[in-house]
Amino acid sequence: MVRNLRATGATVLGAGSGNRTPNPRGGPWRSFRRLAGWRRLGLLEAPKTWHVLEFKTHGTKSFADLTAKGVVLSKPQHAAQMQIYMHLTGITRALYMAVCKNTDALHIERVEADLRMAERLLDKAGRVIFAQHPPRGSARTPRGSNAGSAITMLPAMRVARPL
Repeated sequence: MVRNLRATGATVLGAGSGNRTPNPRGGPWRSFRRLAGWRRLGLLEAPKTWHVLEFKTHGTKSFADLTAKGVVLSKPQHAAQMQIYMHLTGITRALYMAVCKNTDALHIERVEADLRMAERLLDKAGRVIFAQHPPRGSARTPRGSNAGSAITMLPAMRVARPL
């Protein structure tokens, strides 16, 4: 996908390019180091606006739902990730690129930053990180699928639900 973006004449910076955006929150927010690993400049619709890039693969059923509903309704956890990445980097747009792993079909969607949503998500992550006990329903042991990762707790929440 990156090769295709670069072929359009866009500037694409990746995590390995030495151009990683530092996380201004520091401290326990180091959990979010992967944020904005890929960024793009030169999108036809907004040529001078940097975009956080999010790449995802989907099965046929998930991809059909995504194309019908869009990322915010179909994959709120992906929308939440992009909101956090945009907020912590100061980038105001994201480009979500999904590929159907069964057909190689592409879905590309732009998402605008939502400051209130990002702050709610980060507040929730802070409550999880600093909680005396794990949230109800989360893994209780280090072997659990969500143990030790605040970012993996975020997909469990619905994007439109107020905290």
